[in-house]
Amino acid sequence: MPIILRLVALFPAFSDIEASMQATLWHFAGVSTPTAQAVFSGTRIEGAMQFINRIADAQRWKKSKRNQIQHIFTQLGHLNKLRNEILHYGAWMLAPGAWIVSNKEFAHMIERIRSIQISPETLREATADVENIQARLKALARLLAINPSPAK
Repeated sequence: MPIILRLVALFPAFSDIEASMQATLWHFAGVSTPTAQAVFSGTRIEGAMQFINRIADAQRWKKSKRNQIQHIFTQLGHLNKLRNEILHYGAWMLAPGAWIVSNKEFAHMIERIRSIQISPETLREATADVENIQARLKALARLLAINPSPAK
């Protein structure tokens, strides 16, 4: 499958994950839906993760509870960074099946230049990881629906 079609498969999944992250954030924040919509409108993946981590700190979550969400957040952070790099900087073909994503044209200092080589396999794996995270977030949402009060 051409790389552009791999990108098309990867990106829509992020809107689903953002919706799941919103629902998770709203739950842990312990506010009603209208209030959550007003306060957290526009919160993206990275921001939702930061808010949830701050809530975990404030509520002094047990390590076991924190580990459940951290595993998702760690992988999601890497995938979100890859998605943002591709989305904002584009990808240029190096050779058939090899592309480069870089902020070289935008970095104001050499030390800030980031480059990553991607392939259709990279995107295939990223898409599978995004789908796995989405399934884990949906499972978490079901668990939260069964246990509606934010547990410590």
